[in-house]
Amino acid sequence: MLGKWQVDIFATFNAIDGKEKVKMDSMTEDKKNKIKQSFENRMFIFETNDIVRMIANEKENKNAIDGAWSYNGEGHKLTINGGNRSSVYTVVKIDDKNIRLIYDNPLPQGLFKSLFLKRRN
Repeated sequence: MLGKWQVDIFATFNAIDGKEKVKMDSMTEDKKNKIKQSFENRMFIFETNDIVRMIANEKENKNAIDGAWSYNGEGHKLTINGGNRSSVYTVVKIDDKNIRLIYDNPLPQGLFKSLFLKRRN
């Protein structure tokens, strides 16, 4: 988990299904593009001191949230505490450079049930 991981927006969008897909399909192209742009530069940086930095736009270093993280390799659970909330994910390793974070408690209004991440370093 250590290092930089960037959201793979194409894999994330392709995984949308069910009512979220219906919601996505009903959006204008402009709205879809804005969502893609807001996620395509999103970065997770996991450091050895249990600090995680989530950056909404790495190029501009904007909207960074610092938090703590822990990884339970047995249950493949990742917990990120930061920004006044705690998020728990199930981690699915695809290969050495790609993982999928599945939200254990997705937001009801959210579009994504999971995020695909690709290693940047």
